[in-house]
Amino acid sequence: MSQQSILVVEDNLNDHRLLREALAEVAEDIALLHAANIGAAWALLSDVPEHALPRLVITDHHLPDGCGQDLIAQMQACPIRCRLPVVMVSGDAAAPPGLGVIAWFGKPDTWAGWCALAQELSRELARR
Repeated sequence: MSQQSILVVEDNLNDHRLLREALAEVAEDIALLHAANIGAAWALLSDVPEHALPRLVITDHHLPDGCGQDLIAQMQACPIRCRLPVVMVSGDAAAPPGLGVIAWFGKPDTWAGWCALAQELSRELARR
C-alpha cells in the first residue's frame, strides 16, 4: 500500500464513488482502498505490515455487519492499529457520543459538499 493510502469503509457504492471522485479532484496521489463492511476492513488492516497500513481510515457509521464504532473498538484493542486516525462520515444528523474518532462529518447531499469534504480529508491526511 502507498504511504498516501486511505481505507474507506462504506457499503453504499454510490457514496464510495462520490468520495473517490471528489478526493481524486483534490489529491491525485491518494490511493483509496475499499471495504464494504467491518469484516472486510479488519481483514485488510490485519493482513498488512505496520509500514504498509493506510494513513487514514474513513468509516461509515451504519454498516451491514455492525457500526463503525465496532471497527474502531477492534482497532483500539490492537497495539499497532490503535494509532491509525479514524474519521467517520455518516448520514446521521449528529455524531454519536464516545466515537473515538478524530473527526465526524455528515454525508453531503451535493457535489460541492463532497468536494468540500474531500478538501477537509486531504488536509487531515496532510497533518498525519
